[in-house]
Amino acid sequence: MSLLINKIFVSHDALHELITNYFSISLYSEILCPAYIETIAINMAAELAHEGLKVCLVDLDLQFGDICYYLKLAPKLTIADAQKDMKEHPKDAAAAEFLTPYKKGKVQFDVLANPKLMEEAYNMETPIIRALVQQLQLEYDYVIVDTTST
Repeated sequence: MSLLINKIFVSHDALHELITNYFSISLYSEILCPAYIETIAINMAAELAHEGLKVCLVDLDLQFGDICYYLKLAPKLTIADAQKDMKEHPKDAAAAEFLTPYKKGKVQFDVLANPKLMEEAYNMETPIIRALVQQLQLEYDYVIVDTTST
């Protein structure tokens, strides 16, 4: 099950219905600014985790992602490190090794952080990102992908 969060504007009831009734969700709207989208993605991950589901939140706003900042996480590894590892060891690379755990109270989920450096963001490759997300989909009930707003 995965969720693609790009640009969202839905009511709480509609969002709950979408989460509980569908396996794969793409939601789009031009109304909210990117900071609100990140907040919705974080809250969606937290709610799903609170319900006992295994959740991974992927920050694919590669240049300006703030998910780790909002969650007060200091990731040691990012998606850029995962890409480097996949290039060096294509058959042995595991996306889960590059996740940063988030835990507060009973809410626990993992985060794949955006690159720390701008040059890393510019050098990300779509096929590798796709492979990372596909790996995560095999291990998690939900993979929530927060993308850039453009």
